[in-house]
Amino acid sequence: MPNIIYEIRAKFSVLSKGSYLLEMALDFYKLIRNKNAQINQLVQACLPCSDSYIWSCVQFKKMKFWIYIKKELTDLQSDFEKIFEVDNLYRDYENVWEWIESSDRKSNLYLNISRPHDWKKGEYDKPIMIEVESNNGTELDESEIAYKIKEQLNCGEVYAGEIHADKNDNPVITEERRY
Repeated sequence: MPNIIYEIRAKFSVLSKGSYLLEMALDFYKLIRNKNAQINQLVQACLPCSDSYIWSCVQFKKMKFWIYIKKELTDLQSDFEKIFEVDNLYRDYENVWEWIESSDRKSNLYLNISRPHDWKKGEYDKPIMIEVESNNGTELDESEIAYKIKEQLNCGEVYAGEIHADKNDNPVITEERRY
């Protein structure tokens, strides 16, 4: 057991930011995912508070991405269906936001892809926010998803991390990894 504690502390005490930190968390997850629940509890107990984000990523349940692209969401819907291998997306809108979303939460993935609009077109200077959520425990791989988005949409950088809209509907980015 002491060797496992040493590995846990070594993997999660790194203070650097970015994709290397997540890659280490993913490597570590592969090490422990087939171990028993006692080790799983030990991992959570050994994580300092500042590393709680790492543990949430390791759980592979929900990820956020964003891109900047001068295309309408309606034109991108079939691309997103190919990227995520789904056929249940629909588009809707209200006074500020437009979105493409999964039609139900019973499939493997729930998707919410959104961006503000000006009633004529999407606001191209604002990011398209892409939220991916696993509904059945399917593991999500951040880099794999990011590269699929980049390849299918032929866009510049794909960003992953934490993004949300503030009360004025402006994007707020609190954590960012680039692909």
